[in-house]
Amino acid sequence: MTFSEDSRQKLKSVSTATLTSVLLKHGLRNVSIRNVHKINKGAPRLVGAGTFEQTVFEDFAEERVRAGEGIFGLYPPEAEAEQAFREWRSKKGR
Repeated sequence: MTFSEDSRQKLKSVSTATLTSVLLKHGLRNVSIRNVHKINKGAPRLVGAGTFEQTVFEDFAEERVRAGEGIFGLYPPEAEAEQAFREWRSKKGR
């Protein structure tokens, strides 16, 4: 798909989340934006690594809660939960 330079400049100024919200408002609920890549390949990843870390921790917390452990001290993690998370992560290879 090709865009005019004007359209390209407008799209550069908004996030994929914003575009998805606009599509949703127009009734396009089953639409995804594929093949998104950074324009500046040298720019740091702002969300990806943190999001992954949070997801891994939430998997750990969910597993512990399903096993009957309470949420207090686990979320947000106290020192004991942080140590258990490191061990769990090492064991699971995540």
